[in-house]
Amino acid sequence: MNHEEYHEYENFIQQFRSITLNLWYTWDPEAQKLCDVLLDKTNHTLSSFERFYALPDDRKQELFRNTHLRATVDHVYRKLQDYLSGQTWFDSLLDTRPEYEQFIKSPIAYLCAEYGFTDWMQIYSGGLGILAADMLKETSDLGIPMVAVGLFYQYGFFHQRLTDDGYQTEEYHRMDPEHLPLTPIQISTGAPLLIEVTMVDHPVYCRIWTLQIGRVPLYLLDTNIPENVREEDRLITGHLYGGDDDTRIRQEIILGIGGERAISALGFHPTTFSMNEGHSAFAALEITKHFMNDRGLTFQRAEEHTRKKIIYTNHTVVPAGNDIFSYDLVKKYLSPYLLGMDISFDELFQLGRHTAIDGAKIGDSFSMPDLALEMSAHANAVSKHHAEVIKDVWPHATIIPITNGVHLPTWAHSKMQRIYETFISPDWKHSIEDHELWKSALHIPDSELWETRNEMKRQMIQALNTEHGFMLSPDALTITWARRFATYKRADMLLADIDRLMNIINNMQRPVQIIIAGKSHPKDTLGKGLMQKIIQTIRNPRFYNKIVFVPDYQISVARRLVSGSDVWLNTPIPTDEASGTSGMKACANGVLHCSTNGGWVAEVDWSGAGFLIEPHNEADSLYRLLENTIVPLYYERNSGNIPEGWMSHMKKTLSIVCPEFSTKRTLKEYFDKLYTASLKEQR
Repeated sequence: MNHEEYHEYENFIQQFRSITLNLWYTWDPEAQKLCDVLLDKTNHTLSSFERFYALPDDRKQELFRNTHLRATVDHVYRKLQDYLSGQTWFDSLLDTRPEYEQFIKSPIAYLCAEYGFTDWMQIYSGGLGILAADMLKETSDLGIPMVAVGLFYQYGFFHQRLTDDGYQTEEYHRMDPEHLPLTPIQISTGAPLLIEVTMVDHPVYCRIWTLQIGRVPLYLLDTNIPENVREEDRLITGHLYGGDDDTRIRQEIILGIGGERAISALGFHPTTFSMNEGHSAFAALEITKHFMNDRGLTFQRAEEHTRKKIIYTNHTVVPAGNDIFSYDLVKKYLSPYLLGMDISFDELFQLGRHTAIDGAKIGDSFSMPDLALEMSAHANAVSKHHAEVIKDVWPHATIIPITNGVHLPTWAHSKMQRIYETFISPDWKHSIEDHELWKSALHIPDSELWETRNEMKRQMIQALNTEHGFMLSPDALTITWARRFATYKRADMLLADIDRLMNIINNMQRPVQIIIAGKSHPKDTLGKGLMQKIIQTIRNPRFYNKIVFVPDYQISVARRLVSGSDVWLNTPIPTDEASGTSGMKACANGVLHCSTNGGWVAEVDWSGAGFLIEPHNEADSLYRLLENTIVPLYYERNSGNIPEGWMSHMKKTLSIVCPEFSTKRTLKEYFDKLYTASLKEQR
């Protein structure tokens, strides 16, 4: 290789490095395809960054010599640079709203305990993390100035394994940040930038890693460093939602207090702190302390300033989703923090004293959501239905409903995106929330949409059969239930009457197959027991290859299922379902929705689009829907073997769900109703 070739080779390596260091590549179809061509696309446990640099030099040089591939890398690299430097929605606002320049000087800070971007970074457990990741991707697309903070859990969340009798066990894999597309934050000497948080009687140090999400930096705090001599301190960022309450409160001190200190150490002075759930609520105390120290204010006066800067999003009223700590545990960790502040521990404790449903105070327990509500001027629910439910729990709180959405460029299959480009708009990504535009979905030719859906379904069936030894049919009506295995989500509703279900799935003229997937929290023994019961039931020979359980539910599995299923089944107790987003993802791929009427589902007129399970005798209602409506509609074909009625439902689903339930609409509502309101209060 001569000098000129070597220079071009180094440029090729650097371009690909730049692509894989930014998670933009995970939601751009061309960039995804490039990584799949270059690397082993079946291995979802390693990042593209790690897989590329693990290739031997001769293999990299072989790739470089492929002129078409080299041109593709150059094209995708330039596309990334154009994306990062291009005009955005936020840029357009500045032309008429110069006061928004303040967001550039003082970006919004987003704090969350988990983020779900990819399989290879298991720092998420479910919907909260997936939603947070979708919000950051949309923030990048819209160009809203933001920095995000989370924790780098070295062992992350678990990989699901099943015993011979169908009981979930957990397997943890250590993640090495050196092998991931993470960049360490360093000081001028090249040493890592460390922040310090006092934990009772000694300091705990955190290193900061950066993960780039398009235009948005995500800063991850890591306590697994030599400066922490105690193993218990290094393991604070060990497992997501692992350990006991003592571990959890230390994690939330690092996320909240440590997160705010990291933001300050990095030179940011946020206009607004957006707390995605109550896990980061301790950040409010650190912000208040800053106001006290910088302006010489009392705690009460400083708290008034703090409230104007904080936005709190509640995602659930289910007790398991809200951290509550004992009086003694909170006193142990927060009493030392209050030294030099003009507030007693008992006064501080009142800010988070747990509130009962009737508005009374509950004993000596401390609630992170209560603290977040007390310390924030603006709070929001994640659906209109959820906002009504919250009123029963926190009757004195003012809650704005902003319904969740999903990031369509991530969750819509590339084949479905081509349908969008052809029949909705070539520029559909920039006009997702345009309801008039999406009415064009009603006129998509049945033949093209049906063939696209069948291709996506065949891909899913082939992958599941190959990886798990199933014998699922691409021609059978395929119903999927895939969610977190909490008992209130009721995965067992479909199995309430086994004989009736057998009659439905064993009709030779109208075959039906069912896919089930999901994980239970490691400590959710009821959820794990329900899962085991379901798995044991479907192992009955009568259900062989008619009902299957897909293990280790994660992002790559979810993307397959939401794109390849025919029906997405959603069966939670309506009052316990704050929003839910899996059905939104499925609908964006033309999958029909069948659900109980809670969360986001309650905001949709499903007539001619999806199917609602009646609230009385729900299992019977579900069976009647399958027997009398869903199965016949799927198998009623015209002379071209196309189910015209099914296609009508599919197109109406696309026309009403895609524009309304995208993160583009959600985030613009956050900006208009929360972020700008916070800015106005501080001016």
